[in-house]
Amino acid sequence: MTTLSQHCPDVYDHFMLGAFTSNVTENRFSSIQLVQAHEHLNAQVKGDGSAIGLTENPGALHTWMVAGPQLSTIIAESEERFGLDDGGEADGQHHEQSHSYHKSLFEGVYSLVATFEELGN
Repeated sequence: MTTLSQHCPDVYDHFMLGAFTSNVTENRFSSIQLVQAHEHLNAQVKGDGSAIGLTENPGALHTWMVAGPQLSTIIAESEERFGLDDGGEADGQHHEQSHSYHKSLFEGVYSLVATFEELGN
C-alpha cells in the first residue's frame, strides 16, 4: 500500500477520492466498505426471509443477481418516502458528538475512577 501511488496510480487516485466506500445515509459518518455495502444490499433484498437454497437453483440465483440491486433501490426509496428509514442524526453530527453521549461517557469514567480509589489504587 505504501508504494501504490507509484505502481498503480489509477487505483491510488480512486482511493484518494474515497472511491473505496459507499455512503449509507447523507450523514458524514455513514460511509462503509463496498463489500459491506454489498452485504447490506443483499440483506435488504432477502428481508425477513432468507435466500436458503438459492444457490441450488441456477434460474432463481440468476433472477436474484439481476433483480437484486433494483429491488434494493425500490426498498430504499419506499422507506425514505414513507418515513421508514432511520435517517440518522438531523444535524449531521456523529452520535458521539452529542451532549448526552459525553455526559454518559464522563459519568462512566468518574464511576471507574471512584471504584479504583475505593479499592485503594
